[in-house]
Amino acid sequence: MNDLWTYHATERTWQEVQTTARKPEHRSNCTINYDPQTNQVVVFGGGGANKQRFNSISLLDWTTKIWREITPK
Repeated sequence: MNDLWTYHATERTWQEVQTTARKPEHRSNCTINYDPQTNQVVVFGGGGANKQRFNSISLLDWTTKIWREITPK
């Protein structure tokens, strides 16, 4: 559950997005948004195994496909 896919509406197909750097840990029930001003995908929170809860923010630069995690203050 830490893979990333895009959907091509005109072709009606899914394609896996290959990324680099450390991916966010696999999780469910997270929030994922795209910020067009910074061209980044933002992943926040979610839950993992054994009721683990994440309070992390991961950013994916959509141009370079490089992940980075930022720590909330």
